[in-house]
Amino acid sequence: MIERTLYYQAGFFSPDAYLEATPEIIRRLLEAFDYKDFIPTTVPEIVIGSPQQGLMAVGPFSPKMRINVTTPNQEWTLAFQPDRVSLKKMEVIGGAIGEPEDFQNDAIEMFARLEKAKVFSFSGSRLTYNTRGLLPEMKDEQLTKVNTRILRLPSFYQEHPPCEWATRNVAHFDLKFGPKTECCNVITDINRVQGRSSIDGGEAKLVDRIETRFEINTHQDRQEIRFCHNDISTFLESAIKICNKLSHQSEKVLYG
Repeated sequence: MIERTLYYQAGFFSPDAYLEATPEIIRRLLEAFDYKDFIPTTVPEIVIGSPQQGLMAVGPFSPKMRINVTTPNQEWTLAFQPDRVSLKKMEVIGGAIGEPEDFQNDAIEMFARLEKAKVFSFSGSRLTYNTRGLLPEMKDEQLTKVNTRILRLPSFYQEHPPCEWATRNVAHFDLKFGPKTECCNVITDINRVQGRSSIDGGEAKLVDRIETRFEINTHQDRQEIRFCHNDISTFLESAIKICNKLSHQSEKVLYG
């Protein structure tokens, strides 16, 4: 089972999601999310062409100050990127990240408040949900056994077991949510990762674990505007069910 959930994230792709930091935009956002004590942050960017054309479109250079809002402890971040608005909840010291369904309820409330703020036209072309977590610690021989269970290794790596590795599987799946059915990318990443981390505020310790990441997003080939904020609720409900199912199935494979 997943021992530490590192984050949950939901995204709404819209050509109008790019927001410049203006006093009026900041006022509306802070009023909409006063219950979360959001503070505004700005991201300086050099935009080539217009935000709607993309950052690498050919055209004149134009300095922009893109706005994000975040809680003081950075547990919650609402980011307005060139092609999407992204809501992310992170694992933080002293916080409870909760279950996927808790994030779903919070996300529905926050996207509804964002729609009422009228900072952009809430019309979108794609939806996405993803989450990342760590499995409980294993001994080195257990980590190696997991690797050989899910990967067929060349003889070199059989003789010299990898200390880090990564796998990715992507499938297309017709996801039903509300009255809609959409072809979606269903993505599973299972990796062995190493690094240093301190979630309790103490000294950073070596992390050597299995990391899982599950993502569902509507297929990139369909770019027409067809989603509104009401679709977020039904999409997240269906996407989270699939990701939970994938998590349980992956654990059975990993633990044998």
